[in-house]
Amino acid sequence: MGISRQGKADGRRVTKRLSPLVLVLAMLVLSACGGDSKSDSKPVGGDNKGSLGPETTLVLTYDAGKGKKQVAKLTCAGPDVNGTGYLADRAPEACQQVVSLKGPIAGADERQACAAVYGGPETLRIAGRLDFETVNHLFKQTDSCQIATWRRLSPLLPN
Repeated sequence: MGISRQGKADGRRVTKRLSPLVLVLAMLVLSACGGDSKSDSKPVGGDNKGSLGPETTLVLTYDAGKGKKQVAKLTCAGPDVNGTGYLADRAPEACQQVVSLKGPIAGADERQACAAVYGGPETLRIAGRLDFETVNHLFKQTDSCQIATWRRLSPLLPN
């Protein structure tokens, strides 16, 4: 049983049935637009649980979009936790955030459907070593998926 649409052609009543395939495809497209903000991509450096490996050193470059950049360096290696720049006074908290954000720091899942929404000109580049992997990712706020990731990264942004 399909959904029908009625219209008139040459004074006759015409009923067209929408194909069940069209309905299924529409449902699939709509389901890709929603969902939670977690990425199903494999996180860099293993799982998101536990601690970071011995080689985690990241350089974070925040650009407010007006040419004003702020840089911070974060080293999270077991008991050796150090931060410079805007993360100097909150390095332990920032390292804990990096542990929980390994997946987003590795980059977004580009197969995900995202709404075209603009969140602002700010950018954050995270480059360096995360566990034993090299990362170099530029985060922007140019669509709904990147804005969601940006919000999860907010503890790593300047105050």
